[in-house]
Amino acid sequence: MFRFRTALKSSSTRSFKGTGQSASGTFSMIHANARRSYSSSSPNCPPASDEDPQKIFEWAKQKGAYTFTHWFSTLRGHNGEKHDTLEYPFDESHPSFSDAAFNSAVYMPNMTPSEASLKYSSQHKLLQMLQGMNQDYSKLFCGESDGSSFPSGGLRETHRAGGYTIRDASSPPFVYKNTLYLPSIFVSFCGEPLDEKTPLLRSQDAINKEGVRLLRALGDNSANGVVANLGWEQEFFIIDRDAYSKREDLIQCGRTLLGKLPHRNQQTNVHYFSRQPPRVREYLDRVRDQLWELGIPISTAHTEVAPSQYEIAPIFTMASISADQNLLAMEVMRDIAEEYDLAVLFHEKPFKGINGSGKHANWGINIRDTGENLLTPGKTKESQRRFMVMMAALTRAVDLHADMLRAVISSAGNDHRLGAHEAPPAIISLYTGDILESHIKKIIKGGELEGYSAKDESVDISVSDVHTNLRKPLEDRNRTSPLPFCSNRIEFRAVGSAQTLASPMSYLNAIMADSMNYMASEIESGKSVRDVVAHVYEKHKRVIFNGDGYSDAWIKEAESRGLPHLETTADALRTLNSAKNQDVLQRMGVLTPKGLQARSSVYYHMFNEQVLMEANCLRDMVYTGILPAALRDFRSLSRADVPGLQGIKTRKATAIENLTREIEQLDAYLSKHSTLSSVEQADYCSSHLKKQMENVREQTDELENYIDQKEYPFPKYSELIYNHHIN
Repeated sequence: MFRFRTALKSSSTRSFKGTGQSASGTFSMIHANARRSYSSSSPNCPPASDEDPQKIFEWAKQKGAYTFTHWFSTLRGHNGEKHDTLEYPFDESHPSFSDAAFNSAVYMPNMTPSEASLKYSSQHKLLQMLQGMNQDYSKLFCGESDGSSFPSGGLRETHRAGGYTIRDASSPPFVYKNTLYLPSIFVSFCGEPLDEKTPLLRSQDAINKEGVRLLRALGDNSANGVVANLGWEQEFFIIDRDAYSKREDLIQCGRTLLGKLPHRNQQTNVHYFSRQPPRVREYLDRVRDQLWELGIPISTAHTEVAPSQYEIAPIFTMASISADQNLLAMEVMRDIAEEYDLAVLFHEKPFKGINGSGKHANWGINIRDTGENLLTPGKTKESQRRFMVMMAALTRAVDLHADMLRAVISSAGNDHRLGAHEAPPAIISLYTGDILESHIKKIIKGGELEGYSAKDESVDISVSDVHTNLRKPLEDRNRTSPLPFCSNRIEFRAVGSAQTLASPMSYLNAIMADSMNYMASEIESGKSVRDVVAHVYEKHKRVIFNGDGYSDAWIKEAESRGLPHLETTADALRTLNSAKNQDVLQRMGVLTPKGLQARSSVYYHMFNEQVLMEANCLRDMVYTGILPAALRDFRSLSRADVPGLQGIKTRKATAIENLTREIEQLDAYLSKHSTLSSVEQADYCSSHLKKQMENVREQTDELENYIDQKEYPFPKYSELIYNHHIN
């Protein structure tokens, strides 16, 4: 596995370093290449001038690649790839080009040898054709596929199916398993994005354009670019593959649809930051090493709160590259897990009753060339004023578009996690910290922007052998907030662990760019910077909340503030395609109204199909597994002539009867589901199917208490979350 980094000997803006981090001096080149790469809607686009396709071709061959693929993020949530031959390994001395071989085997389908010979006149013509294909390096930059077979929300149809991949020059190619991977975008014949990557790149353009404009309004005439960066924290579960392979629900749905907690689960949080089991440690070490080879600098790995739950995180980089790195990391983790007889679960809630998994997205904005962080106050009056402007823009963005941020992190899996006292609630708010909130209140009352800054304060540990006191960060942490300020970045904690980062980052970038545009316009109109900032904070302060996001009191308070509480995916998606959201995305050049409508349709479809898949899978597991086992167990008990068993027999019979009633009710709900529209199906899934699945589960979990261990048809939770710890 190798990641390609180009370098020119005489270019100050072309100085890639290390293993995947973007050095500040490279941002101008990256941005220019990305713009050229994704702005073309033609499949015959030329390569970006800063990239030499022949050099990439030769480099990939040296690393053992014999196929290549345009690697793109589809709207279904997983990357797409089609493997094409990098170089045809033929020359004139190759046996395939002998007259006998040519006449017997080398000809076009449905042609006789004589027809093929007539077409090519000789095997040398075929050789020339293959050599020409080998030397056509433009194939590395553009490709074509059937766009109608991917989820498109109506952007593509069977009779208008063209879909085109175009190389994203901002994201480095890499070689993995003898294949050259070329991160790409995916667009339709008309240029509409069929992927999640194109809107992300467009949103980075918007951040750059509006960020520079706002800095100019603040008097900064030297900054020549603003970039969004991202560092992710990926949570996941690791379980034994043999147990995984015996759970139909895990294989088909990614989560367990039935099963009760073992007596020991996460009561004392003993698993958090604990020693990694040897088998898992060896696996994670292997993952880390291979990700480093691929240019993904993993900086930490640790156990999480739930048993069998873990987290890895890399050093941050530019948002579009970081999103690619996350998708690649997930693929590599799945691949390597098989070698260790393990299975990796990225579902947001694979096990009921213990913590689920998220993908915390640490987002920030920097000046491109200097790397100055725009989300930290600094120690000068200028940097402190600039910070308060940026935070005001973010506050406005989150308040105006909380519904959009909630919608783009909605999914069937994340519905189980949000608001479950392990993740932020389904209410989007912004945590500033108490000190910053106090400063904001002073600004609203007429105070100056300056004054909030990092102070050299430390905590006195009062231990003689500890010679370094803890230096306090700007603010304390708040893990109950969906968007906490973390002294130098914003942590979007509500993103689901299985989701692609490109989508939420696209929308967050877009709304931030829109607020930068608003504030620049206000300042350019002649208003003072202080007054503009004060007005924005006064108007949008309702979205700032520094309390306990897990509490019931916050739900009531949020409603009194007028903040949207969109509990389910169905609730959230209903707001996504609003005129307000269409307007901001179109003005920022990220998505057209047609493009947003398409995404809304795809998200509805994905949610409905996932819930339907789960309901049918649960139905099969009950009818073919749980009920037969329960009946066999009951018959065995009924034959036992032992005094005092009548109470147990009655409880078992009642549990079987209750399960039969609930599963038949699920059948009735399933029969009605197909008669509804997509939007109606989403509401129906939330109000009927999901709730009835829980009713069925309640009965199967009750029966688990009674069924003979030898009769129970599936690995139990105790086997799933603890077995791999043994070795």
